[in-house]
Amino acid sequence: MTHTKLLSLKEAILININIMFGTGIFINTVLLAKNTGLLGGGLYILNGILVLPLILSMAVLMRIHPRGGFYTFGSEEINSFAGFLSAWSYFVGKLASATLMLHTALSLIQTIIPVLQTINILLLDCLVLCLFIMLNLMRMNISIQLQSTTFVIKLIPIFFIVSCGLFFMEPGTWVAPDSFISIIQSMPLALFTSLGFEATLSLSDKIENPQINGPRAIVTAFAIVMGLSALFQTFFYCMLGSNLAQLPNYLFAFPTLLNKLMSNHTIAHYLSSFFHLAIASSALGSAYGILFSTHWNLYAIAQKGHIFFHTFFTKLNNHAIPAAGILLQGAVCLFYIFITRGNQVPLQIVASFGCTISYTVSIIALLYAQKKSTQHSVWIARLALLNCGFFIASSLYSLLAIPMNSFALFTLLLILGICMFFITAQESVNAPSN
Repeated sequence: MTHTKLLSLKEAILININIMFGTGIFINTVLLAKNTGLLGGGLYILNGILVLPLILSMAVLMRIHPRGGFYTFGSEEINSFAGFLSAWSYFVGKLASATLMLHTALSLIQTIIPVLQTINILLLDCLVLCLFIMLNLMRMNISIQLQSTTFVIKLIPIFFIVSCGLFFMEPGTWVAPDSFISIIQSMPLALFTSLGFEATLSLSDKIENPQINGPRAIVTAFAIVMGLSALFQTFFYCMLGSNLAQLPNYLFAFPTLLNKLMSNHTIAHYLSSFFHLAIASSALGSAYGILFSTHWNLYAIAQKGHIFFHTFFTKLNNHAIPAAGILLQGAVCLFYIFITRGNQVPLQIVASFGCTISYTVSIIALLYAQKKSTQHSVWIARLALLNCGFFIASSLYSLLAIPMNSFALFTLLLILGICMFFITAQESVNAPSN
């Protein structure tokens, strides 16, 4: 069997940043302008404050269980069902995020390459998804190389907006949000951008010195992403103001801004295409990173026999990769593609909701752990649990305003998983002892 290279602290941070910086910061630009006006950038700061106790709690959990993940947290501190629910909910919820990132990247690429506009976007989604599945069946270092490349590319449009925003602000076009409700409805969108800080949880046993490097990777990546996201949204809005809110979607954001800043529309067009390509590369890298890391949650619950055909899902290929889990990921993403048609908001909310369930179970697990030891502060975990409740309520409220088909698929997958757990648990009880 091929020896698996351990991730360094730098590589773990890189994976976290790439997943968080996949699409959220870019595709939220117009939506946040519509819903929150000038306060869009501040929403990222608010999100960062609310998520910080969760980040710190996850860091504590990684110190307690340095080789664990969502399943380990729940099962070791509560019971096996809690561990299963946490890992399974994260698995099916996070794949909604990967689906959206993939669809976003190809939508941007279609604006750059006209010949691709003749191909149905959903077909392109499927083709690239198949390519990523094949790559994920190979060695780990393929992912690291891709993460390093896309990390540099994605910073270009971000630093461009921040730099230009310092010189081309137009205060006369700024407006405040219509109501506080619009801010609440936008919270899952801001949360979506921070999803990914926990990526190293799925890879904890693949990181060098995980007890120290795991928490460091989470906190460092989160701080970088939230800070840059706030600056990006704020300066983008400061340059376009209410005009940004009137655009149909994120595909028009950069072209509109560049045509305003540049008198030469040809240069503006090419520069816009370059930025779209950079964002598309960022989204593809993030989608790949999710597919690379998320399947280990399925592997963890399969090792415990909690899903059907669990021996099949624990079998490793020549590159020490559980191939069946990778293929199942692809199937779930295909379902999301055809059910949602790549619709942005439903996929964002489903991803936020699914991940928040996992976060909530993990925080409850931390509270259980703190009953056994006085070494860790209890108030941080309690505050994190309160914040998780807020995010769940916000997601459920936002679901009322979107088509229910995507959420119905997530619910169906969640119920299917729960049924598998209890069926396999009963089979284990009824199995004859040796």
